[in-house]
Amino acid sequence: MSKWEVGQRVYLRDINENRRRDPAFIPPVVTITKVGRTLVHIVRYGRTEAYGKDDGVRRDNYRHARLQTFEEFAEEQEYAAAVDRLNKHGITFEFGSRQRFTAAQIAAICDLLDGWADQ
Repeated sequence: MSKWEVGQRVYLRDINENRRRDPAFIPPVVTITKVGRTLVHIVRYGRTEAYGKDDGVRRDNYRHARLQTFEEFAEEQEYAAAVDRLNKHGITFEFGSRQRFTAAQIAAICDLLDGWADQ
């Protein structure tokens, strides 16, 4: 079963929004109008846009937009909050190594660091 369904409301993420890193930013919500064998379609500004069914990335020359379910967005926000909490302890990730840890693992490391800071 696909994670996409007709009538499902999803977030429309743009690659440029990630540069802002504003935690209060909420991406626009769109409704899926058609789910095919390989593509998912939405209507935005009166035009139909096609996205890949497997990855949710827009099928155009730029590939700058992607669909994201509410659950995926919540997980991403939780992960970003955990990384920000870790950064406050002065620990940063090397480029490319960020996704090797889950939000729960990062939160456990932060709890450990908080315990040491209290002593």
